Amino acid sequence: MSYYQIHPLPWQERSEWREINFFLDTIQRVHGPDLEPVRFLARRIRFLVDSLSGSFEKLCAVTCPDCRDVCCERATIWYDFKDILCLYFGLGIFPDRQIKKIPGQTRPHCVHLTKTGCLLPRNLRPFVCTWYFCPDQKNHCQDTAIPGEIIKIKKLRLEMEDAFCSITAG
Repeated sequence: MSYYQIHPLPWQERSEWREINFFLDTIQRVHGPDLEPVRFLARRIRFLVDSLSGSFEKLCAVTCPDCRDVCCERATIWYDFKDILCLYFGLGIFPDRQIKKIPGQTRPHCVHLTKTGCLLPRNLRPFVCTWYFCPDQKNHCQDTAIPGEIIKIKKLRLEMEDAFCSITAG
């Protein structure tokens, strides 16, 4: 039995997803200007992700077309709390729904996976879709700035979550 059969993914029900959005709207109304550190960090994270987008497109163009172990099929992907904070406070958007898997011809896969790759722009994907490197990608990017930038983004995400919790804990 897999972990996700015991512990279902968070916020899969539409009602739960709407509650998260309502929660963030309420936090925004109550804490408004006090949330500027969270907004600043979320925008900084989005900028860094955007600045890596071209490098990732090149990396994926080299490694993904012939892949036999497609991560979008193998992995179970979802928006975590830090992803939601980044999207809400960094881009001012809230996704329509949580990421889910759908049945495929060979095996279930991320709902956003197509024959030509992901439908979502990189800055709207869960962060795991950016920080995860398959072995082939690791070999291609080890001498680039990508791994260091990913570490920076991970630290900023933790800092943003801490700032949000500190501000809203009252």
